[in-house]
Amino acid sequence: MRLKKNLLPWRVFPFAPPVSSKETMAAIRTDTMIQTELAVAANAEIVAGLHRHDPDTIERLIELYQHRLFRYLLFLTGNRDVCWSVDLNTRDAPALKHGCLPSRAI
Repeated sequence: MRLKKNLLPWRVFPFAPPVSSKETMAAIRTDTMIQTELAVAANAEIVAGLHRHDPDTIERLIELYQHRLFRYLLFLTGNRDVCWSVDLNTRDAPALKHGCLPSRAI
């Protein structure tokens, strides 16, 4: 019995360079390093804003993480109404402490 010749090519894109070439891996590492540096710079900016008690920084953090906070409180309480009131009080507490109530609560 004769075996049939493999009709499928060894590679789907025979003329494309391999994905794991040195140039590709170097580009991925460079992109990752740039993203890391940007994240570190953004974190430093947030820390500096919090040290200055900047109301815009506090409001930006509240907007950024409000959905995560709400879901976590919903997990803890199991009651959406209780969660909503605790969430509002929790989000407004730091702003009230520093005398800068977020504009959405006014």
